Order: sequence, then C-alpha cells, then structure tokens
Amino acid sequence: SEIVELRPLLLNALKQSQDPALVQLSQTFKAKLDVESHFIKDGNLFLGLKEPQPKGGSALILNVGNVESILSGTISSRITVYKTIHFEAISRQSDLLSDMVVRGDQLFITTTNENETGRLWKYSMVSGDLNLLETFETLNSEGLAWLPGANQFLVLFDQGEEDARFDFFPTQPGKDR
Repeated sequence: SEIVELRPLLLNALKQSQDPALVQLSQTFKAKLDVESHFIKDGNLFLGLKEPQPKGGSALILNVGNVESILSGTISSRITVYKTIHFEAISRQSDLLSDMVVRGDQLFITTTNENETGRLWKYSMVSGDLNLLETFETLNSEGLAWLPGANQFLVLFDQGEEDARFDFFPTQPGKDR
C-alpha cells in the first residue's frame, strides 16, 4: 500500500477553493490547519477541523472529495464546506471538535474545551439539528467509537499526564448508565 501525504494536497486544494467560507479563512490554513477527525460517506472523504474555526465554538466539516482520487494523490480544488456546526450556541463555551462517527444520517461528535469539559453531541446531517447528549465535567473527550454488538459508543478521554479513561454511552441516553 502507498502512503499519501494529505497535508500538502489539502493545503493546495484549500488555497484554490472557491467556497466562500474557505476563501475567508484561506490566510489561516497554513499556520492553523488541524484535522481532528474524518469519515467516509458515499465514496467521499469528510474531514472535521479543530482549527481554524469560522468563529469560536464552531467547527467546519469539509467534503474533500472522492477517496480513490485522494489515494492516487489528487484533491480537487472543488473542496467545500459540507457543514458548519455551532457548538457554542448550546454550550456557551468554545468547544473544539475532537472526533466524530457517522450512523446513518446522524453524526455523533465529541468536543473538548479549555475548561477541560468534554461533550458528546448528535447532529442530524439532514435537518441540521444539534443535540447535546452528555457533558463530561473535568474529562477531555478525545475519541469516539461505535460498538455495534453492544449498541453503544465508547468515549475515550485524554487526561494529559494522568491515565486515559473511557466510558460507555448507550444509543438512548438515560438507559444503562
């Protein structure tokens, strides 16, 4: 298998993009670009950005294009903002995207912030509705995995110098907690 250096391809595509939101942020990508998560849907690669943010407490999810093209070393300049998610509107804090998992038309997202508060969110890719499912006080939610056999999520927490932690979260909040 071949390794593709994504960052230079991505920076070049972002520089050439005509998407208005990306044009507005174009001067910050080289210094601040921080891809935190990804998913593949309908053959396209989607990247969740921790930075830059269009405004504090929000995150961009980019549609980078066809995975096969990317693996051959090509990213189209037609890269676009797929979704902008405004966590701050609900949390009233500057949450940073840390991971995401797709289940059907739902996007489950973890965030963290400078107050060391982690959160688990559910975002409808159809309606754009954002729902806060859980707040983890003093825990930095950094990773998310779907466990289909258990019908629940595994949330991983990065505690810096302390031991990492994890918790299970059922698909229906309030059950089995």
